[in-house]
Amino acid sequence: KKWNSSPIRRAFDNPRTRIYLSNMGFRGKIIMQNLLREPLVHFLGAGILIFLFAIIWQNFSPSRDTIVVTRQDLLRMASVYTSEAGTTPSVNDLQGMINDYVETVALASEARRLGLDNGDVVVERRLAQKMRFMIDDLSDIPNISESRLRDWFEDNRTKFEKPTLYSFEHVYFRNHNDERISESLKAIQNGDNWQGRGDAFMLQRQYGDLPKTEIVRLFGKEFASGIETAPPNVWVGPQESTLGTHIFRVNRVILSSTPEFEEISDQIRNRWRDEQFRKLNQDAIAKIVQSYNVHIESIQ
Repeated sequence: KKWNSSPIRRAFDNPRTRIYLSNMGFRGKIIMQNLLREPLVHFLGAGILIFLFAIIWQNFSPSRDTIVVTRQDLLRMASVYTSEAGTTPSVNDLQGMINDYVETVALASEARRLGLDNGDVVVERRLAQKMRFMIDDLSDIPNISESRLRDWFEDNRTKFEKPTLYSFEHVYFRNHNDERISESLKAIQNGDNWQGRGDAFMLQRQYGDLPKTEIVRLFGKEFASGIETAPPNVWVGPQESTLGTHIFRVNRVILSSTPEFEEISDQIRNRWRDEQFRKLNQDAIAKIVQSYNVHIESIQ
């Protein structure tokens, strides 16, 4: 009864009051619609959302100073320990590896924070190596038909050529002025036993089926050229090498040859894939390098 008879109730029941309030509500809707169209309101709303998201992220995600040792890290540590020690790690062993890992990650993170990685050649090379590994993983080599592979083989036959192989035996002398050289050569040519002559040699006295490149590695270019031009099955010399002086005999020469496609088809396909893989990697690296402006300062 008090409410029904109160001045407030009578004011609300007044038709003019109701019309006024109705107009106020309509105007409020118009104002809200206009505000929602304002870019500034959108910007403020987005800022509030980002601020709230940042607060939630800080509360529920690891901080910058948090070092996470994942299950994969633990499995990797255990695998390395097992391969090196031959047994699975104990709890203490695993804890020690975890401590080492955490220490390494913490020190590396702190070094990066202090900028110690800037200009470090070792770090730069390691990062470049990791990029190369990533590029390798992303390289996708297409398949090639047998007809195209045959054409490629014909254009690249020299890559599959087997080198000429030489088999020889020799007598070694430390001093090229040794008087025994000429006497030994004549005696051996007349059928004397060659194995009891000369000086002790630190390598072998007989070699079988060596390519010229290997002879160069062992005795030097001069000796390899002598082997290459010597008549077969005849003792000749003296011949200088990087080790001393030799008289020698070439027992057998297997001339270079190129196998047919059917004999080495798998090798040909693998060689083609390797070259395609290398080309894709070089192109990818060149594309990355070209995206940078390179300025080389004068050395003077």
